[in-house]
Amino acid sequence: MLPRKVRGTIEKYGMLQKGDTVVVAVSGGPDSVALLHVLNSLKSIYGLRLHVAHLEHGIRGEESRGDMKFVEELCRSLSIPSTARSEDVPDFAGSRGLSLEAAARKVRYAFLEELSKELKAGKIATGHNANDQAETLLLNLLRGAGMAGLSGIRPAMKGKIIRPLIEASREEIEEYIAEKHLDFRLDSSNLDERLERNKVRRVLIPLIEKEFNPGIIAALARSASIFSVMNMYLSDRVEDALKACAHSKDGRTTIDLEAFGDLPRAVKLFTLYTVVRSLEEDEQVVSFDILSAVLNVATRSKSGSRVDIGSGIVAMKEFDKLVIGRDLALVNRYDVRLEVPGTTPVEAAGCTFETEILNERPGTGEIYRSGDTAYFDFGGIDLPLTARSWREGDKFIPFGLSGTKKVHDVFIDEKVAASRRAMIPIICDGEGIIWVAGVRRADRARIKDDTRTILKITYRKGG
Repeated sequence: MLPRKVRGTIEKYGMLQKGDTVVVAVSGGPDSVALLHVLNSLKSIYGLRLHVAHLEHGIRGEESRGDMKFVEELCRSLSIPSTARSEDVPDFAGSRGLSLEAAARKVRYAFLEELSKELKAGKIATGHNANDQAETLLLNLLRGAGMAGLSGIRPAMKGKIIRPLIEASREEIEEYIAEKHLDFRLDSSNLDERLERNKVRRVLIPLIEKEFNPGIIAALARSASIFSVMNMYLSDRVEDALKACAHSKDGRTTIDLEAFGDLPRAVKLFTLYTVVRSLEEDEQVVSFDILSAVLNVATRSKSGSRVDIGSGIVAMKEFDKLVIGRDLALVNRYDVRLEVPGTTPVEAAGCTFETEILNERPGTGEIYRSGDTAYFDFGGIDLPLTARSWREGDKFIPFGLSGTKKVHDVFIDEKVAASRRAMIPIICDGEGIIWVAGVRRADRARIKDDTRTILKITYRKGG
């Protein structure tokens, strides 16, 4: 009997507490209809307050609008409050560069989370069942997923999202629907075998059941449970690793490679996987080959080495750190003429330059110190002055040297992180580079004993 099995699942995973308010995701299909009826039958046992959520995705036109009306009528018949919303998922997918399936999932869970906060609901229940679990495991296996992917669908996630039907097969759900004479809606897109999940459901699993193992659904569900236990252990180790050697800020995660180096290889790989997944818009599987390449950069490559992970995510080694984020060391090209004297904002680099013409000499220590202010013999400057982005191959003669040096090598000498280099303006006059702002000035136009007029340039970060 389905209610008995569902109650066993609820108790096993501690899904519900007395007096919980539960947002129940109901599409109108047999799984979600069965879920709503079963939870309604258990309402008095747990003292539950149920509220139905239905999202119309704007994909199937009149058919999906019919689903919405069906769910609203179902809730009225059961005297259960409901909230329905329409969203343009195809437009959302196009604007974010996501697959339709990934976009629908993102929009749906955002809606459920928003509604749960509004209602102060502690739980969100979805209708995933054992067949969904088996399909997910097979799909992830075919894509080359790791431990997390093979764990399948979690019965309970973050203490809030619960799947009370996760141990019930689709056959058991259909028997319950028939026994209770319940109406439901069918989603025509579930018949489209061009979609990967439908092909697994309608072609691959029936073939395995016929030719290899008639109990494949239960076998895969057991495997998912085993992988889930293993994944939970590794997740705990990863959580400890992130606390010990990583910090995140402004969409980037920086990993201390000295602390990272002491971790077992499996924990290193899972830590990198967790960081990358936290940055992804689309929930695609991160390949083992990519993670191995990132680990190789972290542990064996020289500073400045990088791996393009995909989706705009880059991993870059910076001396004893590994930085993972979007578009590291990339910035729009810019070339801005500086007012002399005057103040000039350089928006692309997030800074401002102030220039002054001085007739009095600052102290010797002030002239030659490094920092965000530099002094030059104005007579040795070939106006106009510009602030531009760094270019590969840039060279100049650094202060105190007699030969040229690449700006790239100066960055390395001064331990400037690779992810910061493109944001550091290069100050030039008509003859070339006079200052790598805030890092190193050129030897040219140095102040001498006979210097009468001095150019002072001040570099102010953050505009």
